[in-house]
Amino acid sequence: MESINQWTKKWADSKGLKVWFEKETTSTNSIAKQNGGDFEIYLADRQTQGRGRSGAHWSEGENYGTLLSSWTFILNSPPQPIASPLFGLAVYTALKSTWPNESFSLKAPNDIYLGQKKLAGLLIEGISRGDESLLIVGLGLNVHSFPLEITTATHLESRVSVAYENWVQFLDPLYSYFSEMAILATDTEMPESFCRQLKEALNYFPLKDESVIEVDAHGNIITEDSVIKWFDL
Repeated sequence: MESINQWTKKWADSKGLKVWFEKETTSTNSIAKQNGGDFEIYLADRQTQGRGRSGAHWSEGENYGTLLSSWTFILNSPPQPIASPLFGLAVYTALKSTWPNESFSLKAPNDIYLGQKKLAGLLIEGISRGDESLLIVGLGLNVHSFPLEITTATHLESRVSVAYENWVQFLDPLYSYFSEMAILATDTEMPESFCRQLKEALNYFPLKDESVIEVDAHGNIITEDSVIKWFDL
């Protein structure tokens, strides 16, 4: 059986996207940094040094059932702090549009949940390339399996059957949303409609301490008792 990353490579090849794929690597984000914008998508079935936010280790599921990917975009100016909520919203929206009956939610700053358990995580990094910037969006998403040692994790197939056909139906909007968010990532403010969608996605998170009243244009999360900067989480 092909791995979820091989499925993703097959889809990317069909779209004419330049793909880097290896069975095993250190970290797709690290390889993307080394290679710059040579490839649009970096994929691996296994990462020996997979990274999460703040240096956390990203563990993959069994039998290559986790999407381990980095998506790169060349920008004319450095990405701004709103990039993090924008790409979180992109993943959430793509999942929700593909499987509308499932209980996806967003936990700031970079986790996507299915029910009460973590389904996916993002690691967003930017590096300077002279007059340009390279935006790297690392996405780990548990599809056919999840790390058994992490009791707070889950995978898509705990709720839905994932075949190549509906995986492609997820990747199509995901890449479209990613491309849109990359254009907006150099702005200092988010569109109002995205702020409303982020508020909704955050309030769907079942383990939240308090409800979100508003997400403002700068990515500040406003609750009844506090104002939290997304970038500081």
